[in-house]
Amino acid sequence: MKALRLFIALLPLLTLLGCSERQTEPLDGKVSIRIEEGYTYCLASSIPRIELLMATQHWYPNSSYRLESDVTVICGAIHVSITGVSHGDGGFDAMTQAGSSTFLDLMPGTYDCCFRYGIFRDHYVVVVTDTSISLSGPDGSFTTPETRLYWRYPANSFACISEARWEDSLVCINFLDTLRSKTWLSEFRFPDSGTTPYPAFNAGNAYAGPATYFRCQNWDDFDKAGEVLKAYGRSLSASGRWFHIRLLDWTNRVYYFYPQGRG
Repeated sequence: MKALRLFIALLPLLTLLGCSERQTEPLDGKVSIRIEEGYTYCLASSIPRIELLMATQHWYPNSSYRLESDVTVICGAIHVSITGVSHGDGGFDAMTQAGSSTFLDLMPGTYDCCFRYGIFRDHYVVVVTDTSISLSGPDGSFTTPETRLYWRYPANSFACISEARWEDSLVCINFLDTLRSKTWLSEFRFPDSGTTPYPAFNAGNAYAGPATYFRCQNWDDFDKAGEVLKAYGRSLSASGRWFHIRLLDWTNRVYYFYPQGRG
């Protein structure tokens, strides 16, 4: 879903690649829904905001396909009207889902949530607290919640996410020990149930360590952790070891180190 969010953010640009009038067609299958926290600009630092992400379960052959919807929040109720899937001649050829994203900016409270598509109505109850967002109710006739419980970003927190070849996995483990010894950070864990806001791990490599979560005590603690990562990476840059360590904070700031580069 995070990759889908980036794709959705690029939709206006992709749409400009084509000049033809967009055509709308009916849904082909269900729509996955998710209410979580995201960022106004996915590649910039900002305070996370609550948003509704929707994506068709059907895949389309071109990036120009998008889910057409209208979302309003009125008097403690969320109304979502879906009209179908539109497409044009722009975009590029690739198998993609049609998606949409709308910031809701909900305050803590309980909200009735109604999805409309033609004669169909799907109803859910959304509960927002300072720490979580939950969505209850049976799966609908044309919508399906992708997650029922989402944990929000704790303020002043960050995650350490690492990956390496199996033979270099100790590099990731040793970095955590180095970070703990050189900073005054407190570690925490999210509950086992539900979906965490940070990526749990980097998929696709031989070793992907579970994400480790920290809370900062002072405003510059995250930058200090970043300096520790830079120094640690430089000390191993000529070792021939392959690893990638990333520090990602609750405002979408990031420090990272690759075997042949650092940031």
